[in-house]
Amino acid sequence: MDKIKLVGPEGANSASVDGVQYDIGADGKFEVASQHALQLYGFGFGNAPADEPAAQEAPKGGKKAKAAEAAAEAPADEPAAQA
Repeated sequence: MDKIKLVGPEGANSASVDGVQYDIGADGKFEVASQHALQLYGFGFGNAPADEPAAQEAPKGGKKAKAAEAAAEAPADEPAAQA
């Protein structure tokens, strides 16, 4: 059974379709069976926005990190640059 993430209308904290109770999360989102989503659209429910991927953490470091990068890029027959 396919599921769809929906967002409820303002003030809604649950939904019931064909005897199935769905609790709406604090963020307003919840997941329903696809056949139930069609019925809920008529009552002001809509598709939840896609989850954004977690932002990648920026590399930490300073001079030491740059020196390590320079050493890694130096050709094998030449000595690595000193910072």
